[in-house]
Amino acid sequence: MSSVNAVSSPNAAIGLGMGIDAMAMLVMMEQANNIQARIQDQFAEIQQRNNLLKDANQWLQQARVLQNQAGDDGSSNMPPAMAEWFKSHGVEYDKTGGDLIHNKDEWSINIENLKTKIDEFSSQNQLETTRLQSLLTKFNQSFELASNTVKKDGESKSTVARNV
Repeated sequence: MSSVNAVSSPNAAIGLGMGIDAMAMLVMMEQANNIQARIQDQFAEIQQRNNLLKDANQWLQQARVLQNQAGDDGSSNMPPAMAEWFKSHGVEYDKTGGDLIHNKDEWSINIENLKTKIDEFSSQNQLETTRLQSLLTKFNQSFELASNTVKKDGESKSTVARNV
């Protein structure tokens, strides 16, 4: 994506004696630049959410391994880093016994809570992607409108030149 910064505003364009078509194009390009910045922000939000999903899925995989290690009669320890990640991302985990030692059933609770959070992250990511698609459409429309303005301006000048 490119940006045009030759004239910074329509008011500056008036001072340069630009015609209405040129000013309209300038406005469209300015709008496209503003949308471009929003697109970049949206990409960053989606990437951040993708990273959260990646982390959550890795923790889910590890929780399943730990659940299997606990077996039917035993237990396994939740790593402190996992407990911290759960806590910092609003994922509830079983606190029976006031420790990080979990049996198979307690791991089932932890896994279900984490799957719920993964679904939440996925839903948010879908919403962010829809917003990105909308911004991309607006960006493309800005350029299309600017292109049409230039085309009409050229056609008008050509018509005037033929009539002279």
